Amino acid sequence: MTSIKIKSENVQIGLLRIRNFKPIGDQTHFNTLVDQTIVKIHQDYGALSRKQLKQKSPIDMFAEHYKQYGYSYPVLGQLESFLKGDKQLEVDIPLLKVLLLTELESMLLMACHDMTAVKMPLTLEKGAADDAIHYVGISHRDQKISENDFYISDAEGVISSILKGPDYRTRVTESTRDALFVIYGPYEVNALELNIHQTLDHLENLLKACSPECIIEEKSVV
Repeated sequence: MTSIKIKSENVQIGLLRIRNFKPIGDQTHFNTLVDQTIVKIHQDYGALSRKQLKQKSPIDMFAEHYKQYGYSYPVLGQLESFLKGDKQLEVDIPLLKVLLLTELESMLLMACHDMTAVKMPLTLEKGAADDAIHYVGISHRDQKISENDFYISDAEGVISSILKGPDYRTRVTESTRDALFVIYGPYEVNALELNIHQTLDHLENLLKACSPECIIEEKSVV
């Protein structure tokens, strides 16, 4: 049974909830998967111009979605920086490294939350014109949900939205052991179910390589 209630159309959500994430000392297998994924990212995207990248699925769908609201797709900016040699993957928190690597490989929008801070149940909704919903973003600044933006809330408030990103309260830290990964898939015509399933599989492989004893408590697409 999924842990989220959907109250909106034209969006799919991929969920992967893990428990007991503790990276092992020997990271040989994990590092091999990381290197293979980096090679694939360069093979898939390295030779393309920005115009060509924005026409490539699923980037095209996200770029068009963000454009409607006057935004640029942030994962595309991260990809371009990565391809130019910026050392984005040199992060100290393994869960965030896995998150970023999976985002760049799949080009799907993702978020990760510390489950000890999440207060169930979860609900996905779409912002209305008369909403005045605010939350503290990951950068510790106030964020307001925009009209028609998809967002996820727990029992205490918003934990992430497509346009404004994840919150500060449920952020992942070095001590996070139980985590929830969310993959957003907004669509108008074509759903992203196959992309999300493939990305969940790759995400699970990376997490298990880094922490073989971590437990997958939920893996679903809704």
